[in-house]
Amino acid sequence: MSLRNYKHRMCFQELSAALSSEAGRLYPLKCDMIRETDIKEAFQWIKSNLGGVDILVNNAGVASENSLMGGQP
Repeated sequence: MSLRNYKHRMCFQELSAALSSEAGRLYPLKCDMIRETDIKEAFQWIKSNLGGVDILVNNAGVASENSLMGGQP
């Protein structure tokens, strides 16, 4: 696991803990949207543990880290 992934996992675990006293639940799942197996495994986990998907927000995106001066035109 890379340091970046570790930091993201820790953020989600902390967020999940912080929300534990609130209504509803947070289930952080790792899912790489370019890997079909990840997508299938995520939906299988959801189906097995939660019964299915009622609402799906597709918020996958691509980030490019460039500065204003160093980026491509």
